[in-house]
Amino acid sequence: MKCIKLINLFLIGIIPSSWFLPIAYTGLVPWFGLKEISIVSSLQVLCKTNLFLCLVVFFSVIIFPMIKLIFLSLAHFKIVKNDSLSILLIVSQFSMSEVFILAFYIVITKSTWLGHLSIAWGFYVFCFATIISLIIALWTQLQLQKSS
Repeated sequence: MKCIKLINLFLIGIIPSSWFLPIAYTGLVPWFGLKEISIVSSLQVLCKTNLFLCLVVFFSVIIFPMIKLIFLSLAHFKIVKNDSLSILLIVSQFSMSEVFILAFYIVITKSTWLGHLSIAWGFYVFCFATIISLIIALWTQLQLQKSS
């Protein structure tokens, strides 16, 4: 249990920093230089072009995952009660949309024939942190259900 607490606290630091890491390099052709894309730079572009989509991405990639991680930490340190498990279930479902958004972005970009997309190392950091966060959330839910 102590290891899970530490990993969750570690994720609270890693996930926000992953928003600024390059998740992809994109351009028309790879040998003329590629533009670096991060989650934050994508949000900046979306804010100028499509505010609704920007808000959807902002809440599903930034707000809900952080709420989930903070709630998990509160549950691990027994600050919240076990009957608040339903909040964790709801927030966990919304925070998984971050994986869908990244997958959607890659599929759309790879399916166009007008450009080139290379996955950057920040993508793997973000995905790894998201998957670990999901595993911790599932483990915590099982532990809370056992103790109820």
